[in-house]
Amino acid sequence: MQNLLVVGICLALGLLLQRVRAFPAQHAASALNAFVVYVALPALILVAVPRLELGAGLLAPVLIPWLVLGVTAGAVVVLARARGWSRGVRGALLMVVPLANTSFLGIPLTEAWLGRSAVPWAVLYDQLGSFLALTIYGSFVIATHAPGATRRPRAAELARRVVAFPPFLALLGALVVKAVAPEGLPPTLTGALGAIAASLVPTVMVAVGLQWRVALAREELGPTAFALIVKLALAPVVAWVALRALGLHGAAADASVFEAAMGPMITAGALAVAADLEPRLVAAVVGYGTVLSLATTAVVHAMLLPL
Repeated sequence: MQNLLVVGICLALGLLLQRVRAFPAQHAASALNAFVVYVALPALILVAVPRLELGAGLLAPVLIPWLVLGVTAGAVVVLARARGWSRGVRGALLMVVPLANTSFLGIPLTEAWLGRSAVPWAVLYDQLGSFLALTIYGSFVIATHAPGATRRPRAAELARRVVAFPPFLALLGALVVKAVAPEGLPPTLTGALGAIAASLVPTVMVAVGLQWRVALAREELGPTAFALIVKLALAPVVAWVALRALGLHGAAADASVFEAAMGPMITAGALAVAADLEPRLVAAVVGYGTVLSLATTAVVHAMLLPL
């Protein structure tokens, strides 16, 4: 409960700081997000992954994010065609519905609800699922839906994006550590990295509070409601049904369902806005999805877990 209290307090602080004129909210949010990507999240990965006992459970965090992506992206395409939504609206929803906030929000909430032992599985879900999907799938969505897009990204370009991403580099480093030093990093270094990783939760939630926009236009109500229902309700159910059908249980399966229940990925939303894919719609889905997921993940925890 202490971790959940930290989440709530820091989110409220971010919202309050938006109203402080002397505080550079937009620049601060960008700086905090960069700190998480370049410092806090890599530190957490280097601490958590070497402790992971790999086994049959690895299938869950590797398979489920791609399965959920396929189902939810399909739902977006079908309804967008049925409702006659524009190419821009479809592209925006294809970015913020299938891609979940499995690192910035997912890892702190997984630790809060499922315990520290579930964090390494959440990290694998994020890095082998969400991040790769953002890089590969997200690049194709932007290339095919952004106004004025003229070409598809090349394989070499996608590969460069993957290997240059700091958390992915940290994951590779952590796997090397696990292979060559099964006992893990030296205790002093582990303790130092753990102290840095502890900054992840408050930093992320203050940044989310700084970026959330409450306003919602009338024409955005339908797409926003659809996006939130699919992202927060359908996605975890798809994950739960798939894992039950495969007979997978335990911490890896629980973490996979819980990560599938996260709100929209903030980074995917930022990329969609940068590509001019319905920025107001994207902001609404990301903002409301982030806040509502704090409640819906509690429902998922109570009704679907443990597997």
